Amino acid sequence: MIDKINRLEKPLALQGTIKYGDGNVFFETNGEVAAFEIDYIGAIKGIKRLGEGWTIKIGKRKAVIFSMAQSELSELLFTYVGELQITKCKYVTWDLISRQANIVNVSRDTWNSNYSEFQSDARKPEEIVSRKVVGRKIKKSSI
Repeated sequence: MIDKINRLEKPLALQGTIKYGDGNVFFETNGEVAAFEIDYIGAIKGIKRLGEGWTIKIGKRKAVIFSMAQSELSELLFTYVGELQITKCKYVTWDLISRQANIVNVSRDTWNSNYSEFQSDARKPEEIVSRKVVGRKIKKSSI
């Protein structure tokens, strides 16, 4: 296996945040990551946006993302349509240390979202419309 990022000279990730919503899943970190394990609820159809040498496998409630070539990870992991709620995200660094990532839902179409710092969103629940991209319900996740 070829080390394409010279990982011995790069810092390992001590903290990470997975952000999802509006059809995108991002991972922000302060160092290098070797793999992810994402637990989720829902069903999606996705397109991987990982860098060269990265692979993703997805099942009913879990997605696993890992590096095959020790290459850099792009911040955008994948794009999707469907319903997604990430419940847990664990990542592993190259020294095999496992850490929990912070989870942030950036979607603006949920009841708990608001658009400003101190004022609440005064819309009624029936006025909050999510973007409908797929006309039928997705029954099985795939990327």
